[in-house]
Amino acid sequence: MKEGTPIARGERYAVVGLGASNQAVIRYLLQKGASVTAYDQKESVPLPQGVVSVTGHAYLDRLAQGLDGLAGIFVTPGMRKDLPALAEARSRGIPLLGEAAFVLQASPLPVVGITGSSGKTTTTTMVGQAMERAFPGSVVGGNIGFPLIDRLEELGHRDGAWMVLELSSFQLELADRSPRVAALLNLHPNHLDVHGTFANYRDAKRRVYRFQGPDDAAVFNVDDPASAELWHEACGHRFLFSGLHPVERGAGVEDGWVVWYGEGAPRRVLPLSDIRLPGSHNVANVAAAV
Repeated sequence: MKEGTPIARGERYAVVGLGASNQAVIRYLLQKGASVTAYDQKESVPLPQGVVSVTGHAYLDRLAQGLDGLAGIFVTPGMRKDLPALAEARSRGIPLLGEAAFVLQASPLPVVGITGSSGKTTTTTMVGQAMERAFPGSVVGGNIGFPLIDRLEELGHRDGAWMVLELSSFQLELADRSPRVAALLNLHPNHLDVHGTFANYRDAKRRVYRFQGPDDAAVFNVDDPASAELWHEACGHRFLFSGLHPVERGAGVEDGWVVWYGEGAPRRVLPLSDIRLPGSHNVANVAAAV
């Protein structure tokens, strides 16, 4: 996979796991003229014409035997990346790829990426609706909605639009690029059956801002110790949010309002009484979205 031309005609790719996101990956690869071999434990999965199918309980053994000449392996979200076939691929320099991470790399639009152990779907939905109103043509995807890889070509013609992505730890662990604007809502142990340790899980989440530049922006939850202690790692513009109290720079709560604290005087955004989603956690989600 070459920089600037993510998929080259004639390159060979393996696609492991044939859920909705990887079905979309296959369509995209075929559109780009790549050669595709699909691997899945299920014996019968409908595939487009021209795709070589390898199925059954030994499908990963067959993958390990067919690594020669692969330009990359698209892995289904949630699959352990330390499985022997995938570890062997990595040791041979074959990149492991994911649909959402690929969209993040190849998107023709600037990206807002939102992750966290909880609240990311709600926050992504609110940000997406706001961006769609402010910047017509903006789209929402990632771990929510339909795979955006199907629309990459079309999105290149939407001047001024943004892409808003909900990003899971499974999607982020394969990312080698960060969004222009990133939010880390909170962190608590999750998916350790796949990540192995909380440190591995946290490292996957950190990738939402790890590759940012000085002109990018990252948002952290001052009320969540695991998120707040990482704010200093971001190299661009840093903002905080709180669902409980004011913050130095970002969005917080004061006198019954969600308030923006930036340059100049604090600015009231909306009263807490207007938040129809129940629970104090949703006040934090609204502040994060702001």
